[in-house]
Amino acid sequence: MKFPNGLPPTTVANLQTMGVHFPAGTNPMQVVAVHPTQVYETIAMLLVFWWLWRRRDHGHAIGWLFAWYLVLGGAERFLVEFVRAKDDRVLGRLHWRRRPAYS
Repeated sequence: MKFPNGLPPTTVANLQTMGVHFPAGTNPMQVVAVHPTQVYETIAMLLVFWWLWRRRDHGHAIGWLFAWYLVLGGAERFLVEFVRAKDDRVLGRLHWRRRPAYS
């Protein structure tokens, strides 16, 4: 999907600031397609909700459902990071998010 009016827009210039590399001479104002990770996350969390909702009446210990939510929500976020439009890889396809320096 292309997000020409997104925040930030998916232009070559904006993606380069996030660490994505493009061939030399690429127009910085060119809008490029990226994975629609918002859609992926919505679908994944709807599936998590459906799975958790079906198990809400089980007689397990207090907090087990919330613990499953934390595990599945974390796994979903971890997996979506592999298709995001950024190129700050640490180990293979694993990413490292650079934090801005505070002054």
